[in-house]
Amino acid sequence: MVELGVVSAGTTEPAGYRYPTGYEKPPVEEMIRSHAKAWKISDQEKRSALETARRLSENRERPEKSEGLFALPYFRTIGTYSDATSVLLKKLAKKRRAHNFLANYDLRLHRDRNVNRRLARIAEKQGSRLLVFHAQLGEYYAGMSVIGAFEDFDKRREFPLGIFEVGATLLACNHRLSTMTDLFLDCPADQIINGGRIGTTPCFSIDQYGQMILGHHSPRSSSSHYGAVTGFYPRIARGKG
Repeated sequence: MVELGVVSAGTTEPAGYRYPTGYEKPPVEEMIRSHAKAWKISDQEKRSALETARRLSENRERPEKSEGLFALPYFRTIGTYSDATSVLLKKLAKKRRAHNFLANYDLRLHRDRNVNRRLARIAEKQGSRLLVFHAQLGEYYAGMSVIGAFEDFDKRREFPLGIFEVGATLLACNHRLSTMTDLFLDCPADQIINGGRIGTTPCFSIDQYGQMILGHHSPRSSSSHYGAVTGFYPRIARGKG
């Protein structure tokens, strides 16, 4: 894992890295169909997610920081967060060259419980294994430390996303992370526990050989190569009926 320029918490380094040239987020309908195939989602649940996406699109209420609607599998329908993340990383490794740097060490994952509660409420209202909500993949917080990003959150609606959600997005948006000049993705909903201390933020990056890397760095580190990934609680999040 390459560590880049470190500055004090809450500061921002000029963001010199952006999304790949020509990158466009897939339509949410395409993401739903992609995830339905990858995670063996039933046709009924796929239709429910498509209907939710239609309602949210018609609402035309888009958070200022959002890049649009995203669809993600709900981790609890797969297992514990740890189990779901392991399954997700295996799927990523089958789709592209990837290396889990965290597996090389005796590390444990700490998950933000508030994020779990937010996702549980969305899942309850939408009634599908696929969750649909607005998100941004790091560009808004490019060059800002994770701690600085937390301070800038819209506390009413915005919440951080973790390894599972960010990795699942990369599964459906494969071209979002293609070269070392692309903006890397911080996963601020998770923290890495090392020796009993909670200290680092997991992140997805890419090396000079095009291999995706799951590594970690300090949440106080402000680097132009990183941006925190977040979601936004949907104002309209109903299932069928």
